[in-house]
Amino acid sequence: MLVRLLQHRIAGPEPCPYLEGISSTTETMLMTGVSPAELDDLLVRGWRRFGPVYFRPVCATCDECVSVRVPVATFSPSPNLRRVLRRGSHLRIEVGEPLVDDERLELYRRWHTSREARRGWKPDRIGVESYAMQFCFPHAAAREFSYWDGEELMGIGIADETPHALSAVYCYYDPDRSHLDRIRAASPALLRVPRLPRRGLPFAGVQGAFPPPGATPRPRRCSTLSEMGASLKMHQESVRVEPGGRGLHDVTDAVRRVVHAAGVRTGLCNVCVQHTSASLVVQENADPAVRRDLEAFLARLAPEGADYEHEEEGPDDMPSHIRAALTRTAETLPVSGAELALGTWQAIYLWEHRRAPHRRTLVVTVWGL
Repeated sequence: MLVRLLQHRIAGPEPCPYLEGISSTTETMLMTGVSPAELDDLLVRGWRRFGPVYFRPVCATCDECVSVRVPVATFSPSPNLRRVLRRGSHLRIEVGEPLVDDERLELYRRWHTSREARRGWKPDRIGVESYAMQFCFPHAAAREFSYWDGEELMGIGIADETPHALSAVYCYYDPDRSHLDRIRAASPALLRVPRLPRRGLPFAGVQGAFPPPGATPRPRRCSTLSEMGASLKMHQESVRVEPGGRGLHDVTDAVRRVVHAAGVRTGLCNVCVQHTSASLVVQENADPAVRRDLEAFLARLAPEGADYEHEEEGPDDMPSHIRAALTRTAETLPVSGAELALGTWQAIYLWEHRRAPHRRTLVVTVWGL
């Protein structure tokens, strides 16, 4: 799979969430298709991942924020970490792909509610879609560490496993079990350090920006990693369109309305047509001759009246399936400033391949910050 850079931006300067009196600047990329090896290279260069968002501090006047990187071969647990491991020795740890279910949602909500009361975090009434976006976004490196006391779920740790490292991303736990706070503080990556040599991983790491020793952190703002996840949104709508027969029909405004309803300022928009005889394309919106030439080109590739076996639905049906197979049934586009980031001469077209008018359904999914 090829890496797709969908958006690249620099945010800031803005008040630093960690150190009083200075500004911070963050470089952000929205990407899909990043392999574990490519993520490994990004981690070494100071990037961190949360869902499809990759970011790092690029402050002009400060370089205090670093990501903790622990060499496994020379690691020796501190007395405090040994106590943490003893306290958690009765817990069963399962490792797999990140999941979303009622048990995880209920635990996350209780944990976050406790943080709202104790630390002043903003309320987060997370649902299935938002949880899946934040913690279960598909990635070959993503791992979930679930901690169990018998059959009761005690905590969840999300980490990335790359060819050379295990990098912790996020974790939450049962707020009613106060002793788990120390276990959580060690992070999934550090708790797994004794087992990493078996997997051939030389490093364990904690994704996060940390102030220098002795500095007093400020109350964290929404731009920090832990609350960035709570700000990720996902919105989905089905849009019905009725194109007037064969040709390219502009559906940009219909998609744009869904983007506006999503409340996402920076993110991605996926549009999928739920049919096998129609397509989606991004094409020129200025000269209608472009669309006529495209239609004529496909007609030469998949003409009506050829020797097709499938003819039950009319002579234009099988050519329509071929035309759909040669084009695309989904498009993913960047969202920037709460708008579709289309070029001046670009529009989204539903390409109807049947001669007669048909009602078509588009599924529009928007996610991001």
